[in-house]
Amino acid sequence: MQPEVIVGIDVSGAQLDYAVGEDGKPCHVANSPRGIASLVKRMRVLAPRLIVIEATGGLERAAHVALHAAGLQVAKVNARHVRYLAKAVGQMAKTDRIDARMLAKYGRVASPRVSVPRTERESELAALVARDRQLGEEVTREKLRLKRAQPGVVREDIADALTQLKTRRRAIRKLITKVIDAEPAWREAATHLVSAPGVGLLTAATLLAYLPELNKESPKSISMLAGVAPINKDSGTHQGVRRIWGGRMIVRRVLFMAVITMIRRGKWLAVRYQAMVAAGKKKKVAIVACMRKLLICLGVLLKQRRAWRDEQTAL
Repeated sequence: MQPEVIVGIDVSGAQLDYAVGEDGKPCHVANSPRGIASLVKRMRVLAPRLIVIEATGGLERAAHVALHAAGLQVAKVNARHVRYLAKAVGQMAKTDRIDARMLAKYGRVASPRVSVPRTERESELAALVARDRQLGEEVTREKLRLKRAQPGVVREDIADALTQLKTRRRAIRKLITKVIDAEPAWREAATHLVSAPGVGLLTAATLLAYLPELNKESPKSISMLAGVAPINKDSGTHQGVRRIWGGRMIVRRVLFMAVITMIRRGKWLAVRYQAMVAAGKKKKVAIVACMRKLLICLGVLLKQRRAWRDEQTAL
């Protein structure tokens, strides 16, 4: 038993490279059910304090789920953060084996928190929300092409494609509604979220799928997770400009659209936004502040399990 061992796992479509400790000899298994079963068996024997696995667009999911199911502590981390650490310690070369060691080192230095993999239902909702966004982007592109197209066969084809995309998007949104309605906790949470001005079904679904910590974390923590918390850039007597960085982009996108909608329609946050701009704040800064305010208020709705009330503006 080595309770203080930290294991780093670098993920690719073909295999999983892992290092037992930052100086351990890297090994690998296939990124397949058989290979993952072998990895889990090895990790059970080692009983590491923490396993650090990189987020690789879903390629890590099977291993993450299996390791978590085996009762092992797994932290899923952003590969970019690990690369920053590698550069900071002078490790400029990059291979899968080196990355596995650096992931183990990152686990010791940064102590990332344990990640719980999504359930099948959570993964389904997240996939549907992502698909809706993809179709929305395609609709936008086809609309631009339609504006520039000359009358004729091509223009007709673009119009047909646009119609099909909109039909598919409506079907995806029906599926999103169906998935949410099938889970009582989600159904209740979505009801509370959409009661807020400017928040629709897609915004609620995105928050449920991509920010499940909304009703569990402090306002500061949840703002950091969403990437709407201003980060200081100060040094000595110099006070730099605060900027947002990192966080979950898909959450920021829906918060941005919700706030823009409220501002344009003169609802709730419009007054706050206009007051900040009048006080000399840049428009982007005011919008981000409103996004943060909206996010915190939505968290209150979920924690208190209630719908929106007019006094919400006092929060």
